[in-house]
Amino acid sequence: GQGDDVISINDLSFQVIDGGLGNDTLNILGVGLDLNLATTSETRLSGIETIVLANSTFSVLSVSPRRVLNLNPLSNSLTVRGDASSLVNLTVGWGETDSQIDGGVTYRVFVSGQARVRVQQEIVVFMPEILLAELSGETGSFLFAGNANDEFGNSIESAGDINGDGFDD
Repeated sequence: GQGDDVISINDLSFQVIDGGLGNDTLNILGVGLDLNLATTSETRLSGIETIVLANSTFSVLSVSPRRVLNLNPLSNSLTVRGDASSLVNLTVGWGETDSQIDGGVTYRVFVSGQARVRVQQEIVVFMPEILLAELSGETGSFLFAGNANDEFGNSIESAGDINGDGFDD
């Protein structure tokens, strides 16, 4: 549609959802649904700015940076609302930045390049653990600084023995 649409689903059997222009919301009402945006076709789901994981539905939403960019190419962002019964699973590549308050609701904010996801604070967020020892120069790696003034990269030589091995780190 052309306006601010609210689309509600009870299961994942939908063929196509296209919010079009405006600020469009997808309400996930079904219990225990696992919507994986990383594997959901761009032609099947597009034009959505907000996804609501309805209270006490125990649903899972999986989000990749590329899919957020393609879900809403005008803003490159997605807002997720819900409660602690639901889970947002972020794929590799996201970093958390400062939280944001909008309309009295606190959101955790995650970014990856130009992609941005705001997740209501009550929702459980899972980000995969990256073991630095397993990274090689061939697979690539990067370190993410959340803010311009967070002093990322400053020396920590005076930090002392962080890991408890008896030696200054």
